[in-house]
Amino acid sequence: MLLSLTIQNFALIERLTLDWHKGMTVLTGETGAGKSILIDALGLSLGDRADSNVIRDGADQADISASFQLAPKSEAAAWLREQEIHVDDELILRRVINKDGRSRAFINGTPCTLTQLRDLGAMLVEIHGQHEHQRLLQASHQRDVLDRFAGLDAAVQNVRQQYKTWLQCKNEWQSLQGDDGDRTARVDLLRFQIGELEQAGVANIDINELEARHTRAAHGAEMRQLAEQIAEALDDDEHGATARLSQALELMHRLHHLDPSLNATQSSLIDVQATLSDLAHDMHGYAERIDIDEENLAELEQLLTVLHALARKHRVDMPALPAHLESLQAQLNALDNSAARVAELEQRLRKTQQAWQHAAEQLSEQRKKGAKKLEKAVQDYMAQLGMKGGKFVVDLAAREEGQPHPDGQEKIEFLVSANAGQSPKPLAKVASGGELSRISLAIQVLVSLGSDTPCMVFDEVDVGVGGATAEIVGRLLRQLARNAQVLCVTHQPQVASLGHQHYQVAKASKGKQTTTAITALLDDARVDEIARMVGGATITDTTRQHAKEMLALAEQ
Repeated sequence: MLLSLTIQNFALIERLTLDWHKGMTVLTGETGAGKSILIDALGLSLGDRADSNVIRDGADQADISASFQLAPKSEAAAWLREQEIHVDDELILRRVINKDGRSRAFINGTPCTLTQLRDLGAMLVEIHGQHEHQRLLQASHQRDVLDRFAGLDAAVQNVRQQYKTWLQCKNEWQSLQGDDGDRTARVDLLRFQIGELEQAGVANIDINELEARHTRAAHGAEMRQLAEQIAEALDDDEHGATARLSQALELMHRLHHLDPSLNATQSSLIDVQATLSDLAHDMHGYAERIDIDEENLAELEQLLTVLHALARKHRVDMPALPAHLESLQAQLNALDNSAARVAELEQRLRKTQQAWQHAAEQLSEQRKKGAKKLEKAVQDYMAQLGMKGGKFVVDLAAREEGQPHPDGQEKIEFLVSANAGQSPKPLAKVASGGELSRISLAIQVLVSLGSDTPCMVFDEVDVGVGGATAEIVGRLLRQLARNAQVLCVTHQPQVASLGHQHYQVAKASKGKQTTTAITALLDDARVDEIARMVGGATITDTTRQHAKEMLALAEQ
């Protein structure tokens, strides 16, 4: 459950820490006071998208932290273990938004991606926005509602995976079904290109070694001259390093005779003399081995010219020519074997379609059972919410195309008749704004009853209802709070009176700035707030007495 929410420099909030409790917590206040700002801040801590406009005027960044209590065997705890993020009983999600629009996210102090934050947040909090009823008009949302209510996540994922496998197979099969003339032309071109590369001996040439051989052949005379000069510098009878070192060694012999402690130095000079002699011998041998062959040089230059031309023609670097040849050979082999591959793919295509069909049929059966249960449950709630005699139907219509589809065999549409005696019609065509809000609320409550999410947020979902219906809405939300933590932003006194905890949100002036202030309401203060919601700005003894009665009934 959510333990606390700390907000700094977000919208109208300078700094605020709110502690949350079990049961149902209501947030009330005048329109524009900032009630939904709290929900937006919580959403950001769970991975919602943000920009720099959310930062309070005069501040450099907004900083939001949400603290949760985790059950050791919860889905979120298992996810954290998979991600190798250490957590005890308390989990802290943090989000920092900078003025340049960039943001940083943290899970228990460990930097994380927004995707990770979003994935984890979905396991902790479920937010139902005030425009949820509008989403209910979308066919995709209606399908998701049914699947979620019936607990069909695994079956839906299986159908989508089978569809993905079938689609990959189909795309490869179609790519091999191109025009025969195009394939023939491609085969002819590949064979020509492979032929000229093989004729140049690309497959058996180490091009880096070839270039090194060409460099040696082109500079043979210069290399021989340099080697001879090095040998002479080392071994010239009068001025070479060896002769000079011999003089030094003769002097060292005389010095060593006078001071035997120079034994090691004398040995080192002897070693250096031997090394120089070996080096001089090596350089003489190197110079003699250099073969100045003009004919070989011409052959190397001709071969390199051919390879350079092929590299330009095939638009690759010259060292990449052998790999390019292998690639062309692989393409030709694939085309030569395309007929056999087509037959193989056709067989596989049938099998993957059958696998999808089997998975889709199982999903359809489960959807039919889930649809019946959803219809009855929604109709029961509709009766409670002032639409007695109304009907709710989940229509499962077979798709016309007859091919695999990622969402299964059927299209799903919600039909409704709000009044007795009327035939059900599509939700978008017959439901008024108030009726749509009540149907949407009923569905949200039903789906949430089967949810494992420990915290549920309802942001003005009771819009469009009032009176006795609003009281029923409040009782439905309080019913949810038996098994989950419920946070509810509301303008309805009937709903507010049913909360276990009550926060009032109001604007406050601080110098020239306007901020949002949150106050926990108890006893008389709570009575006054509900009286304000009942009768407006002027609180009378009558409205106050009405508020007391509503709170007393809620406790009963």
